[in-house]
Amino acid sequence: MTSNHVKIVARSLALLFTINCFLSLPALAQATTADITGRVLDQQGAAVPNAMITARNPATGQTRTTTTDEEGNFTLTQLPPGNYEVEAEAQSFSKALVKDFELNIGAKPTINFELRPGQLTETIDVTASATLVETTKSELGGVVSPVEVANLPLLNRTFAGLSVIMPEARPVGNFDPTKTRVGNVAFNGGDGRQVDVNVDGGDNKDNVVGSLLQNFSYESIQEFQVLQHRWTAESGRAVGGVINVISKSGTNEFHGSFFANFRDEALRTFDFFEKRRQVLDPAFEKPSFSRQEVGGSIGGPVVKEKLFFFFALERFRERQLNALSPIAVLQLPAIPGVGDVGAIPTPYNDTLLTAKVDHNLTDRQTMFYRFAYQKNDSPNDQIGVPATADITGGNTNNNKLYSFVVNHTATLSPTKLNQFTFHFQDFNNALLGVTDRPNIVFPSVQTGRNANVPQATLEKKYQFRDDFSWTAGRHGMKFGVNYIHTKLDGFFFFGAQGYQITFFDDPLTIRNNTNGLYPQGFATPGAVRQITFSDGEGTHQQTLNQLALYFQDDFKVTPRLTLNLGLRWDANIGNLIDQTNNRTIRLLQRLNHPRAQAIAGDPEKLTRTTPSWTEFQPR
Repeated sequence: MTSNHVKIVARSLALLFTINCFLSLPALAQATTADITGRVLDQQGAAVPNAMITARNPATGQTRTTTTDEEGNFTLTQLPPGNYEVEAEAQSFSKALVKDFELNIGAKPTINFELRPGQLTETIDVTASATLVETTKSELGGVVSPVEVANLPLLNRTFAGLSVIMPEARPVGNFDPTKTRVGNVAFNGGDGRQVDVNVDGGDNKDNVVGSLLQNFSYESIQEFQVLQHRWTAESGRAVGGVINVISKSGTNEFHGSFFANFRDEALRTFDFFEKRRQVLDPAFEKPSFSRQEVGGSIGGPVVKEKLFFFFALERFRERQLNALSPIAVLQLPAIPGVGDVGAIPTPYNDTLLTAKVDHNLTDRQTMFYRFAYQKNDSPNDQIGVPATADITGGNTNNNKLYSFVVNHTATLSPTKLNQFTFHFQDFNNALLGVTDRPNIVFPSVQTGRNANVPQATLEKKYQFRDDFSWTAGRHGMKFGVNYIHTKLDGFFFFGAQGYQITFFDDPLTIRNNTNGLYPQGFATPGAVRQITFSDGEGTHQQTLNQLALYFQDDFKVTPRLTLNLGLRWDANIGNLIDQTNNRTIRLLQRLNHPRAQAIAGDPEKLTRTTPSWTEFQPR
């Protein structure tokens, strides 16, 4: 980074800090919250200015108030999702009250009140519900509500699995071999790597391979929002969709849950490959299979209306065998030193824990603290299905993930609100081999250490996000900054056993010399097609700094026309590696290659670590 770039970033941050401190211009953070907008009129259709609007969540006692402007318009920003009572009151009018109004994450419903002349002591109940189409937003997406989260059946209990009920969504595999059981989702024909995932406002995106990083206890998920197109300026770092998840909180009443699911081989049929194996070997029996899922949750008040807790724990245990392919059953015993292994055990264990504390500090300030933990292990998950290798191609696979979020929300005035989020996340993976034997490869089978091991990934993430909102007349202005500091470490020694031997034909052909080309069996000259040696440095360390500044203005031109205007700026600082000592480029330069000479004429192309400083994105 040049000194000029440092100055630009420093000035930008200083400007945003000045705005925060002296103007208190907050921005809506729809990653975890929602808004309510509306208008207050009298029976003749005239605007009622300075009417008091109060939204109260009876489950937690949390209250938010604002007043209408001269045209009777109001906006309540950054409300935690839940069921609310919304009340409108003004001098010389009876109160109007909307009860049990469901507010979902990212929503911006409209509630209009018509006040009747009367005393403030009189209250008139009003019926209102969220509209099917929100006319004040241009983004395309939807919400998986608490009812759907609680009642729709799931095979593997992940919010990614439930996301596929949304339009344009489809399930896809996870690109990280260490997270094959986490699940993944893609939108708009993408492959899932470009989806941005946020949980309780904290970034949950894998900065190594893309897609989501950590899975969370499904019992702890309250609801989540899925955005496919045209999201606002506060959302970014994605071209394939955005998922915003919020966890459950304790309330004024104690609530809990418990579940136990099981499945064994009696409830499982033969799959495609097992049926083929059964044709070749009528004595073949269905591999053993056993799965248990047990967990529960509890939440409630520590101090009613003030302090609440929530805790969820899940345990997943699976035992199954990966049957060898029919070809492997015939071919593997022909390799010297390899016997009939029958099937490869592929157990899986996963523990998920979530703990959360919500605190209503004052009428104007709230905080929550959320800790989440995941630990899983899945031995032999790199062999493939059906297995074409013996147990020497197996592996160990251990993952530990931690996530900690602190959120502080402060109401500065009826029209100004500030929300700060700190997030720490740690991912530690080790994918190791079970043997030091070299990898011996045939056209249809192989034996020896798996080429994908050993490898490890270490990812530590520190996130600081500040969102501010200011409602000024017809303008709902939003400012924000999001800074993510990530430390990456790890290694990948591909083929680290030293060498790989590849044969032209399968073991039975070579051993029995069925084609007359191998009179000396495996020792026949020419039987080996190639020998590949592995060398070089397999470790990796990198520090990433992702900075985003954004502004959004939802301008209500008329009661029936709203313009959603926004601008976002991103800088991916440190994402590129200095190529000054790149041996390939140096070789091309010595060969006087035109492209290498062009790079030599602009040294910054080799030394720069930030792709671009001009990533402005209008909304």
